[in-house]
Amino acid sequence: ARTRAEEATRSKDEFLAMLGHELRNPLAPIMTALQLMRLKNQTSREQEIIERQVASLMRLVDDLLDVSRITRGKIDLQRRFVELAEVAARAIE
Repeated sequence: ARTRAEEATRSKDEFLAMLGHELRNPLAPIMTALQLMRLKNQTSREQEIIERQVASLMRLVDDLLDVSRITRGKIDLQRRFVELAEVAARAIE
């Protein structure tokens, strides 16, 4: 039972990693197109909404990939001092 549970956990972690990469692939060209539109001064309220939502989705995908890396032991956390006001501002955003 333990071996099956470990195999299931490994399969889940591999699936999450693959899912994260597959979700990231279409997001990059969408964000690039939005940035090019901004450079051409072709901005609208709708575009700003799309930019915010795509950026939010990209952060979620990055978090998913980070979780995958952590569970597989492929990430090294580094402790450092941070400004609490900056952390709070990001959390509120």
